[in-house]
Amino acid sequence: MFIWHQVRGKAVNIDHPSALAAKVASGASYTVSTGLVAGDALQFLNANYGAIGVFIGVATFAVNWYYKRQEIQILAKQSCDQ
Repeated sequence: MFIWHQVRGKAVNIDHPSALAAKVASGASYTVSTGLVAGDALQFLNANYGAIGVFIGVATFAVNWYYKRQEIQILAKQSCDQ
């Protein structure tokens, strides 16, 4: 007996119930694994929010300082040219 099953838009011949169980278990495994990885990433961010916040603050300060310095240099050059 042949059972046809749609997998990612393609018809797949599943001739044994264990093959269908394997497909379902594989899909469930990938889904659970993805959920656990996402949860772990969020837990990491939650545990290290202070350090991440300090890093973002320092990076923001550095970027603002760089562009303000560029602006001051341009204004100084323009005032010298006049």
